[in-house]
Amino acid sequence: VWDMDASTSWIAFGTRETLVESLFVSLDKAKLLVLALDGCIEGYDMSGRLLHVHSFGDLGIPKRPYAFDGCGKKFLKASPAHAVEAYDVETGFELYCLKGHTDNIDILKVNSDGTQVVTG
Repeated sequence: VWDMDASTSWIAFGTRETLVESLFVSLDKAKLLVLALDGCIEGYDMSGRLLHVHSFGDLGIPKRPYAFDGCGKKFLKASPAHAVEAYDVETGFELYCLKGHTDNIDILKVNSDGTQVVTG
C-alpha cells in the first residue's frame, strides 16, 4: 500500500512467488484481500498482519470469472461445470453453488452489498 501524498511505501503485505491477479480492499477499509493466479487468497488487516490463507482452486486457462462481494466476506468464481461457487473468504468453506447455466460463464459481477449476482 502506498501513501500517495508522500509518494512512499506505507505497508508491505507479504511476498508472493505466484503472480497476483487482483487486490480487494473491504468497504470499511479494514482488510486487504490478495488473489493470486493459483487461486490462493491471502487476507490481511491494514497493519499488514496476515489473517488467513485459503486456496480456492486454479482460476483456469483461459481464466474463469470471479468476484468478491462488497464486504470482502465472500469470493465467487465460475466453475468449469457452468455454475457459480461461493466461498467464505475467512474459513475457505463453500457456502453455496448457483446452478442453471448450460454453457460457460463469461462474466460474473456482484452488487455492492453482496445481495445479487449477475452472470452471463
